[in-house]
Amino acid sequence: MTDVLEAFRKTIELNKEMIEKKKAEWKEKSSKYTKTYNDKNRDKLKARSQKWYQANIDRIRAYRQSNKEIINARTRAWQKANPQKVAELFHIRYRSLAQSIPSWYEAEAVALIYKKRDELNELYGLELEVDHIIPINPRGKTVCGLHCWANLQLLDKGINGSKSDSYQTDW
Repeated sequence: MTDVLEAFRKTIELNKEMIEKKKAEWKEKSSKYTKTYNDKNRDKLKARSQKWYQANIDRIRAYRQSNKEIINARTRAWQKANPQKVAELFHIRYRSLAQSIPSWYEAEAVALIYKKRDELNELYGLELEVDHIIPINPRGKTVCGLHCWANLQLLDKGINGSKSDSYQTDW
């Protein structure tokens, strides 16, 4: 009886090894297929994602509003786990900002906008952010706006976050 149990255990171990091997093979094939599909259908997938986002924007905002602490905790955890990436993103943003400051930069006017933002946030309990109308785009996809008073506006934090690096092109 002991030999039968031992043979059964060996069979189970062999099956586990075979299953793990097949899982690894399937994962590799699946990831290659997914990458190929995504590369071939990038525009289609982006359009579908944007369409879904626009159709669900209120739901997304409600979720973000009601789960601020959880989202912030996840963000802090990611930042703690990825200090190199955080530093890289900071330096990309810093370099982009430095390159976007014109020679005729008016520091007082820009400082006044940031001061007004702080005053309004404190006085009315708002969450306003200083936004670049034409974004300072660190990824260089389209244009790079200037960091000057004429390119700054105050926007609600949620609106500014959803605006991201986009700007109005139909002026």
